[in-house]
Amino acid sequence: MQVEFNHTDRKGSDLLIAAERMAKFICGHSGYLYSFCDVLRKSSTWKITDYKDKLDPKMNIIRNKRKKSNTDEEYISVLENFYAVCKKDDDINDVRGMFPEQLLREICRNNIHSKVWRVSTGCTVKIDGNLVMYKDADSESSKKTVDIGAWLHAKQAGSFMEAKVAPGTFQSVDKEYLDLLRDELKKDTNVKYKIFIFAMDNVDLVLEKICLSGYDLGVDTVILGRDNIFTTDILPLSA
Repeated sequence: MQVEFNHTDRKGSDLLIAAERMAKFICGHSGYLYSFCDVLRKSSTWKITDYKDKLDPKMNIIRNKRKKSNTDEEYISVLENFYAVCKKDDDINDVRGMFPEQLLREICRNNIHSKVWRVSTGCTVKIDGNLVMYKDADSESSKKTVDIGAWLHAKQAGSFMEAKVAPGTFQSVDKEYLDLLRDELKKDTNVKYKIFIFAMDNVDLVLEKICLSGYDLGVDTVILGRDNIFTTDILPLSA
């Protein structure tokens, strides 16, 4: 089977750079993940006119905690920059949405020890030359990308990942697309693959929301949350 990725999302924007920077920091200092998850959740309603007033108390909690760390100030700096690049209300939600994808990307980069892996973010997937795309015949909703695609051609192995800020944002179009992708991958019995669905909350809640969507987990899907993201091998087929 031939699997090709084509990166379609934005490149090099200030928002993306800020999300990448935070992802790299969290990967290196995972103890801050829960604190940052709390900020991400609360910032869903923030506006560009008042976000600083709401962010300052979050940063002060870190500054004033009893047991300090020598990386606290670095975290505060990265956190402040994460929102400072936003110029309008939509930017806040955009940078929030970029972070889970960039976190998975950084984890992949830290775990790939061979250049033969191909990894792409925000990418379309072509299987044997055919674009995998779902389009609802009764509405305008459609989907043609995965947040992370990783493919090891020599071993006919791949990981395909969907990343969400919150479990409840996994929608019908996501379910239908992953079902279609899975059906295409199953056509070649020699292919080994896993589908990962990740959201920035506890894995039990993520699992509950995914099941409510009607998505059939099967043996090829792994649910990820903030409590198992650093303990799960998201490239389990590389050996």
